[in-house]
Amino acid sequence: MELLILDQSLGLKQVLSAWEHFSFTQRFNARGEFSLVINANLSQAKNLAVGQLLYLSPTCCGYITRKETVSQADTANEVVNISGITLKDVIASRITAPPEGMEAYTYTKKPSDVIVMDLLDKLLVNPSDTRKRIPIFQLGRVQGIGTEQDYSTRFKPLDTQVYELLAGDNLGLQCTVDLDQSLATLSVYQGINRTIEQTDISPVVFSLNMGTLEKAVNTEDITAYKTVGFAGGAGEGTERTIEEIPKSNTLSGFNRWETFIDLSDAKTDDELLSRGKSALAEYDKIYSIDGQVKDADKFAFTLGDMVTIQDNQNNYQNVQVTGISRTFDSSHMERRSLVFGKAPVTIAQAMNRRLSGLNNILTK
Repeated sequence: MELLILDQSLGLKQVLSAWEHFSFTQRFNARGEFSLVINANLSQAKNLAVGQLLYLSPTCCGYITRKETVSQADTANEVVNISGITLKDVIASRITAPPEGMEAYTYTKKPSDVIVMDLLDKLLVNPSDTRKRIPIFQLGRVQGIGTEQDYSTRFKPLDTQVYELLAGDNLGLQCTVDLDQSLATLSVYQGINRTIEQTDISPVVFSLNMGTLEKAVNTEDITAYKTVGFAGGAGEGTERTIEEIPKSNTLSGFNRWETFIDLSDAKTDDELLSRGKSALAEYDKIYSIDGQVKDADKFAFTLGDMVTIQDNQNNYQNVQVTGISRTFDSSHMERRSLVFGKAPVTIAQAMNRRLSGLNNILTK
């Protein structure tokens, strides 16, 4: 197996055929990453640079953001550590700055993927300000899937806005690279139901007893769990619009965990409700299974699909594949692990939550 190092036009710079460790993690509607450890004495290592692209497969391509050379007395064992983000996450380089004369990007009764694809088009693919354009990117087909909603955004990180919209509908963002055409296609997609509860296609079952799951770490966490949100819209004091989410709920006692959601930049009541619902979903229970899988290539499944997990007592549950990690050692032997369900919040995600209210004030 070989890794390709590409320039920012998807042109080939060099081929990597030897390394000590390599891992690539894809995430459905969150930031993915990769890491590479290579002996510093190899000629290939000397030409690796921040800003280059790393290619494993059409859907596994990344952008190098960090290079670290570890020097030591035994020069034969010096290594270079390379890390970066998946190519789709280059969208983090843009904020939702509206064109001159516009207060915000505003949408009325539009499906989630229509909003996401329009934002990507206007801020990355075909922006009016050509300095914002990244020539290798193009858009896939707009399908009109997801919740119809009112939405507006102004001077927010593009990636957090995109993933917030997609996560609310269990949709994902994919980047597919075509080396022959030197193009990378950004698409919103929906997973396929491959659980045992459907009969249209062959089900995918991960089980310790069946030998398709080597090891599983099951995490249930309600540390940051909230069930009721008070979404604050425009206005101040008693004049401020406040909506309780879910509306007319009867949650009480230990089942009621409240939080305030600052959406002072929401343009309409419908937007306040839809964005409040999406924001509250970020405080959902964490339920994830991190599993090392065997013979994964024998299954027809991909990121975002719904599959079935079976435990040692033959109890089962249907969960979404939200992360895929592929790890290779120096002999190029691959191990694959999957994350099923809602994964724990990263430090970056937690910080974004805390700063979102401040950002609303600063960008009003």
